[in-house]
Formats: sequence, C-alpha cells, structure tokens
Amino acid sequence: MSSASSGSVATRFVESDGRLASATRDGHYKVGRDGGVMSLSPKNVAPDTRVKVVMSYD
Repeated sequence: MSSASSGSVATRFVESDGRLASATRDGHYKVGRDGGVMSLSPKNVAPDTRVKVVMSYD
C-alpha cells in the first residue's frame, strides 16, 4: 500500500493466469511476460488526489 497525503491507495496485481502477484518491499511487481491487471483502490483520499504509476518493461 502506498501512502498519500490524506489517505492511501491500495494496489493489487493479478497475473493473466489469475494468480495474485506480490509486491516487493519497495512496491515493485514482478510478473510474467503475459502481464495482468493492476487495480488501484483509494482509501480515505480526496476525489482529486493524484497517483503516479510507473511502468517498466525491463
């Protein structure tokens, strides 16, 4: 879960085969080449709260 100024945002990543991918200690997800679906769920944040998502295909 990443912290925000007035709340937090919970993240969840499910791989293409339905398995839940765990985040590393620094918030990175290591997923297979087929990818998956990332969900972001705001928790107690203002409607205009911004969240930055960085994608890397290394």
